[in-house]
Amino acid sequence: MPEKTRSKSLTKKLIDKEDNWTLAELQEVIHWIRQALALVLGFVWGLIPLTGLASFIGYMVLSSATIMALYGNYLNIDEEEYGGHIGLLGEGLTPSFFLFLLTWTLTYTAIHF
Repeated sequence: MPEKTRSKSLTKKLIDKEDNWTLAELQEVIHWIRQALALVLGFVWGLIPLTGLASFIGYMVLSSATIMALYGNYLNIDEEEYGGHIGLLGEGLTPSFFLFLLTWTLTYTAIHF
């Protein structure tokens, strides 16, 4: 059975800073923003070239800060209504981290070896 059509796309809600988000919608937006950020930062880290523990920490800090800024400052969402900081910051973290590693490794290897 096809999924029920949403009245407004998530992209439109994000641009309009609409304040009535369901938990599933917010999690989906956070997940895909993290994926895009992982691709961009992995590519940039591979170009620069950044290596070592500082690169991992830098990705985690930038990724988490971006997500916190999204729901805290841009959307003005009370995180406690959506599972708290840990619930929102953990959304999509593992797949985005591995996407970052893959992009970073491939870019670094392709350019510097």
